[in-house]
Amino acid sequence: MSDNARSLLILLGIGMVYFMPSVSAYHARHRNVQAIFALNVFLGWTFIGWVIAYVWSLKKDPEPQAARLPSSGGTVPGSASAAGAPPPSTSPPTPRVPQG
Repeated sequence: MSDNARSLLILLGIGMVYFMPSVSAYHARHRNVQAIFALNVFLGWTFIGWVIAYVWSLKKDPEPQAARLPSSGGTVPGSASAAGAPPPSTSPPTPRVPQG
């Protein structure tokens, strides 16, 4: 094996290790893959930057939480019934008879 081929293999190996956090985040479909890649590119040459990017890439994304409605009588803050207006009537409207 020539020195050029050996140098190329070493360079490829270093590149694979260097970009391991970005590849890990990409394959895990991490929602912050772009930020992890930027951290990896700009601070990965420092050992601490590489470790932070790698740990971040392994961290699971939090599960989305379902929206909760307030439990105070079913009213939503800012709605008419929450602002002090009387609640809507549940009985049907009374028909008006024209006076003649």
